[in-house]
Amino acid sequence: MGSPHHEIGEYAVDHSVDHVVMGSHSESSVTSPFLGRVSHAVLRRIPVSTTVVPGSLSEVREHKLPGQILVPVDGSEQSIDALRYASDQFPDGRITIFHAVTLPFEYRPAAFQGTALEQIVETQTERGNAVLDSALEAVGYDNTEVGTRLVYETPSRSIA
Repeated sequence: MGSPHHEIGEYAVDHSVDHVVMGSHSESSVTSPFLGRVSHAVLRRIPVSTTVVPGSLSEVREHKLPGQILVPVDGSEQSIDALRYASDQFPDGRITIFHAVTLPFEYRPAAFQGTALEQIVETQTERGNAVLDSALEAVGYDNTEVGTRLVYETPSRSIA
């Protein structure tokens, strides 16, 4: 017997599990304030799609699902596949396609208007908008309500 996340991953692979659904206790606030230690490790390590259900069943049932769905994209085929999946699985959901532009400096883009760095901001913005446009094309405009959001931040900081 190993650690819980290792055993979950091993079982999922050995038994050809297609999807893991697990709860989260959120007991490790220092290392992972939004997920419990095991759910965080499972999400990071197993090669199977995973859904983490936060809180109790009664809390989850209070939410009107599918509701608002955030799908971060980076232009990769995997992120576009995740977007297609969300669109197919939640046709009544309100999807926000999200892309974070990482700039090589810590300041907001407006601080560089009229400077030599403005071109870097414009180039990164154009690339970010191209990623969002490509994602919109991939999902189409069928029955799903889709919006986009471009932010200037590292991806991990902008989602958290």
